[in-house]
Parts: sequence; C-alpha cells; structure tokens
Amino acid sequence: MSVWSRAVRYAATALLLVGTAGCGWWSTDARSQFHPLWVEFISDTEGWTAGYWHNGCAPGCPKLLHTLDGGRTWTAVAEPPVGESRPVIADARNWYVTANTRSPDSDPAELWVTHDAGLHWARVALPAEVEQAQWTPPIVVDSTVRISVFDARTGEAWILSSPVEVDEFTLSPPFPTGLGDPASARQRSYSAHLEEAYAGPVTWIGVSFSTTDRPSAAQGARLVDGVWSAWRLPCSGMGLPELQAISPTDLLASCVPADGTYSQQRHLYTSVDGGDTFTDLGPIVPDGRPATLIGAATTQDLIAAAMTGDPDRPYAVRTSHDGGRAWTTTLDPEGALPTSYYNLPDTGGFFTPTLGFATVPFRQNSDTIRRFYLTRDAGNTWTPFIIDIDAVTVPAS
Repeated sequence: MSVWSRAVRYAATALLLVGTAGCGWWSTDARSQFHPLWVEFISDTEGWTAGYWHNGCAPGCPKLLHTLDGGRTWTAVAEPPVGESRPVIADARNWYVTANTRSPDSDPAELWVTHDAGLHWARVALPAEVEQAQWTPPIVVDSTVRISVFDARTGEAWILSSPVEVDEFTLSPPFPTGLGDPASARQRSYSAHLEEAYAGPVTWIGVSFSTTDRPSAAQGARLVDGVWSAWRLPCSGMGLPELQAISPTDLLASCVPADGTYSQQRHLYTSVDGGDTFTDLGPIVPDGRPATLIGAATTQDLIAAAMTGDPDRPYAVRTSHDGGRAWTTTLDPEGALPTSYYNLPDTGGFFTPTLGFATVPFRQNSDTIRRFYLTRDAGNTWTPFIIDIDAVTVPAS
C-alpha cells in the first residue's frame, strides 16, 4: 500500500462519547453513545465515520457521517446497499464496497461502486475466477483501485485493478505461489492470509497458507510494470510481515525474525532498493516487550503500538522521527484492557503526512471496544476522537 493507505484500508471498533440529547432521531438518554466502526479522512478537513448508536437510538438514526471541517460538524449520508465492511473511499465521489470476500466458495465475491458519493450504486462485473477467490479490501493508489486476489484451489495470485473514474477492471497475469490445495479449498478447511503494499508501478504481496494437516507456509511476490517475480520476504518467522510502502524504492516491514521465539517481539526492517535487501533495525521497542508498526507517514515518521508492562497503562503508542532508531511514548491512556498480546493495538496509520489515528482496546460492560485517538502533528500528540450529538445534522428526506 502507499504511504498512507494502511489508515484507509483497515477498520476498527471504538467508543465515541456524545453529549446530552434532545428530541428527534436520537435518544433522550444523556448517556447515549455512538460506537464507530471506522474513521477515514481524505484530507485534513474532509472525512467519514460510521458505527452504531447505543442506549435508545430511534429507528432511522444515522450510521454513516460526513464532515467537511475536520470533525467539528457532521452530516448523515446514505449507507451502501451491501458490504461486509466499511466502504473504501477514493475521493469525495468514488467509493467501493465488497461482500463475500471471506467465503467466496459459498457465495461469489462481490464488488460494488458509486461515482456520485453514494447516491447510486452498481455491482461490478468481474471474471469468474476472481469471484471464487479470496480478496484483500480494495486500496486506492495514484487514482487506481487495486485488489490482491488469491485462489486457494490453484495457489495463484493476481492483482485486480481499474482507474478510479471508470470501471475498467483488468487482471494482472497470475503468479503461481506454490501454495493452495484443491481438496482443502473445496472443504473450506484451510487458512489463507494476504499482505500487500503498493507504490507507483510496484506491488509487493505476501501469502501464507495452511491446512489441518499442512503447516503454514509463506511466499512473497513482486509485480513491476505487469511482470511478476518471486520476492523474498524480509523475515520468515511467525506470520506475514506488516508492510508499509513509502515509494517504489523505500519499503518498511514489521515482523518476527526467522530465529524469533514465542516472545512475539517484532523487528523493524527497512529497504531502500525496492525490497531486494533489508536492514534489520532490531526490536521495534528495545525493552523486549511486544510491539508492532502501525503507521508510516514518511520513512522517518513512524508510529508503533507496544505493550508496557504497566497494569494501569498496559498499552502505548510510540512515535519515531528518525526511521525507528529512537522512540518516544506519545499516548498511554489509563484504564485500557488488561495486557494481552492478542489485544495489542494493531490498527492505525496516517491519512495525510500529519493526520493519523490509533486505537486502544478498552472494556465496556462485557464487550471489548477500541477507542479512536487522532493526531494532527505526525504522532507527537493525540486527542480522543469525540463527536458531540449536537454536531450531527440529518438532512430532511
């Protein structure tokens, strides 16, 4: 993905507290809360968020909100007709949603698009082999929408792409990963994961595949100007590397090294030659605690999520402005969910060179929620992402 596309790509659950309610679609309970599932900005001022209302929301209350002033005020907009996750917003007019991409063998995967900010939606006609494969969520890079595709039956991977303004989707040539298993694919008894990064004409992907009787194996590939080649992943420890592409030559990766132990301590790797070679900068956090890279605004401006060992403040967001060589704790909220590697905040990133987000898990009643925090200075300071109920306008139907 491009420098900021990780923030655009991933969704997370969070808690937004709202103020005293009045009448209309909203609850009259002053404790009513809006729980966003994602937030996305395409500039410092324009963005969207979606979620659900808790504690007495009336029928018809807005679930998708739009701001033009950096989040000071919000307007309700129409929701997509389908979708298993949030829409991918290329710009103010062009959005994409997907459905059935996690179980394409039971129902064909679907891609829907709008070119008028959600007023009209249309399903995109796709090649049959793509409808029966596993996808990553769409990513928009350089006015092109791209989707990484893996077919567990054949072990082949493709890139599906189209210019944003028109629906002219084409498939790259297939890349034979050497993974996959037809029998396991038919029985749905496999696990497959994809990780990708895009920058200019270069695409990097990693695919991992396992079945009930085959251990996990991983393969990397690189697509340059339409030509595939095998690509050696920066590390072959547990799981795929987390990739951040800054340019066609500058690539960052976060992963457990091949000789890593179950401490799950991720190292930071940097490449300046398009991924041909990597430099291991060592553990992301040098104190030996688990951490993962969650965003890169540039090769120098990075944010990572880390466990702290403090029971009152178990998680921290740490910021580096020298490419990961030195880190400063910039966010460590009190009262987060008790420490667990599996609750390590792994969702965050940058929308612009300075505007970004991170999430931290909290417990609310019996549920686990992730609260959003925003930075407007490349990770130096953070503020809770809060919407006041009076800031939301619902246009007359």
